[in-house]
Amino acid sequence: MTDRLIFQHLLEQGTCSRSELSRELKLSKPTASQAMGRLLDAQLVHVVPAPADVPTQRGPSPEYYALNPGYGHLLSVFVHAGSLVLQASDVAGAKLERAAAPLPADISADELEALLETELQQMIRRVGSRCIYATLSVSAPVLRDSNRTLTVPNPVLPAAQADLATVCKRVTGAPLLVDNDVNWMALGEYMAGAGQQASSLLLVYFGPGIGAGLVLDGAVYRGYRGTAAELSYQAYGKSNLIEHLMEVGFTVPGQGRVAVPEVIELFEGEPANQEQAARRAEFLSPVIEVLGNAAGFLDPQRILIGGPVAQVPGFVEQVRAGLSAHRSVGTDEILAAQLGDEAQLFGAVAAARSAAAEVIFQKYRTGASQH
Repeated sequence: MTDRLIFQHLLEQGTCSRSELSRELKLSKPTASQAMGRLLDAQLVHVVPAPADVPTQRGPSPEYYALNPGYGHLLSVFVHAGSLVLQASDVAGAKLERAAAPLPADISADELEALLETELQQMIRRVGSRCIYATLSVSAPVLRDSNRTLTVPNPVLPAAQADLATVCKRVTGAPLLVDNDVNWMALGEYMAGAGQQASSLLLVYFGPGIGAGLVLDGAVYRGYRGTAAELSYQAYGKSNLIEHLMEVGFTVPGQGRVAVPEVIELFEGEPANQEQAARRAEFLSPVIEVLGNAAGFLDPQRILIGGPVAQVPGFVEQVRAGLSAHRSVGTDEILAAQLGDEAQLFGAVAAARSAAAEVIFQKYRTGASQH
């Protein structure tokens, strides 16, 4: 128990001396010293220089400790329309390496699997330590049942049927958590962005897809099958939201993917005429209706608006006005997301750190750690 307390404290707070650990965790100095000795022997922790802001003092200087980055790393993989991004972090969440590769629009599932395998192998060689835990973020719905996790091809990422999870597990040899990008963004905003201190939040992403992520009491709610908050496929009229937007010309021709550049141009500046104002309403009205119904049912404390379309000045204010007028919405905390696409990195790394801590201590308790 003491060893775990110290490990968790270093995971959350960074560098500490033994006296600081004793004081902050309310441990006796002998107890803290014995636990630290065990963690040092297991190479989970190592001695580091004193922080630069620590004043010099007369007599022996106290030793400072931090988590040992050589013990292993976390690996986060992001697969989006147009790009594949990998980031390796140490167990404290600090970036070790980052790499990116373009994804052609017509890439096949087999080609995507081969590219991911090559990039993973190169990343692991560069980092030079074992992978403790990995996360995979995909711009596609992620279905879950008792036996498997399945990413679903969609217009945003047609090659999503590639078996990316199996590739990640085979190359890294580590446990893997898979989720869609908006869920990771919602968790990132909750932990480090505009969702901090909210008991619950609904993040809505306006991009090639219109998706949402729901965080309740600090955890992403994914639903029974993993498809909670998939706004694009919620009923609207005689079809669903994305099919309606296709019918009225807001998607890439022949595809269920929002034509982002055209929508951004539509909302830039003041409306030039009544026709443009009506066109804006034609886009926003069904979105507000679907989103407002979802928010009324879920009743989040805070609603965050993000994605490339939300970067247009005034767009968030128009969404806020529409939701405030909706009969079902009970919150007035409707804000712009703060972290952009980096939100999913915050969320994925945080989830990997939490899961890795469990993996590490399970091995530590059984004496199965290998270095």
